Amino acid sequence: MTSLAVSRGECRGEQAGVTLVEVLAVLVIVALATSLVVPRLVANSTARNMDRHAEILVADLRRANIEARALASPIFVDVDEDGYSIELLSIERDWGPEIQASWRVRRGAAWQAVSRLELTGRRLGRKEVLIRLQRDDLTREVRIEPLTGRVSFDPE
Repeated sequence: MTSLAVSRGECRGEQAGVTLVEVLAVLVIVALATSLVVPRLVANSTARNMDRHAEILVADLRRANIEARALASPIFVDVDEDGYSIELLSIERDWGPEIQASWRVRRGAAWQAVSRLELTGRRLGRKEVLIRLQRDDLTREVRIEPLTGRVSFDPE
């Protein structure tokens, strides 16, 4: 019966182990696989981050709409380049340095940029609102419909 295990002392004339070329070939394969996978992971995490910010915004605006109806008075959302705040609900959100947001309200046929959004509990007092979040080539849009007051976000 022959044994497959060969000890170092039994190798005659040949060295046991791997060559430098074999090690380099494995390193090249690992580097190629990594270069294909990592950009996808980063892009997916960026999209998830954008979706998370949009979902939080939707939840805050829905809560503000409900409070405006319950109180029968408007609730104001103050907007700046860093984020937004809803003072009456003690909400203050920061986008982070990479995300840019534009808040627009439809006035007639045109969209107008706003720095303060008024959410009312009255159906006829509502305006159509579009909030666009952008980071690099990703865009997410949050909308408030004028008739229903429905706040929506559709991830791409």
